[in-house]
Amino acid sequence: MNKLKLMSALVCGICGCITGGAYADNFTSFAPLVGNFDGVAGLETAVPNIVNYDANVDGYPESYGIRFDVYAAGTKTLKYSTAWRYFDRPALPAGCTDPSNMFWDTSAKVLRRTGTTRIHFGGSEYLGCWDGVNAKYVELDNSGIYSADVSSSAGTTWVYKLVGYQMDGFEGIDTDGDGVNDTLLVSHGYDVTSGIDGENIYIVTLNPATGAFLSGVTYPFKR
Repeated sequence: MNKLKLMSALVCGICGCITGGAYADNFTSFAPLVGNFDGVAGLETAVPNIVNYDANVDGYPESYGIRFDVYAAGTKTLKYSTAWRYFDRPALPAGCTDPSNMFWDTSAKVLRRTGTTRIHFGGSEYLGCWDGVNAKYVELDNSGIYSADVSSSAGTTWVYKLVGYQMDGFEGIDTDGDGVNDTLLVSHGYDVTSGIDGENIYIVTLNPATGAFLSGVTYPFKR
């Protein structure tokens, strides 16, 4: 069974993604997707366009591409699109061969850098499946961010990818009080596997304009 949260459900409804059922577990704000992006009078809507790729046609899309399609607000008039970038979903274990025991989930959030035309799309990918060869249930995570300047088709894009971790937090931070988010804070939680029942949290900061890595620190979160 394929499950996507509200963002992916709406995106796939617009873009025809190759997915199954959809559930609205929580609401995602679309306010960052509307604004005067191209400098011409009037508003635009930047719609995330996600296309899934299932190379071996086994029902599980191993990767997806994403871009923003920018429309005149309230219309279907496409003005331009940003550049495609690509992400891998968690690799399907060889022992997970039964589609009825396969569950994948996309959580997403969008942010806009204050006072700019840059939009960040953060996604967290979860895969759960029954590994019949090793007789165990497997849970895997990937996460990433697609960021684009949506002012024109030539707007710069950057991506952040982290294999093996879910994305728990994704926020813009104004560190100097000028009203502009100058740091992008991303947090990833993961289980401790060294015999201790607990979790750690990995906190990453990125430059929101360029995606440049600023810092990454792991902290004990739960013991």
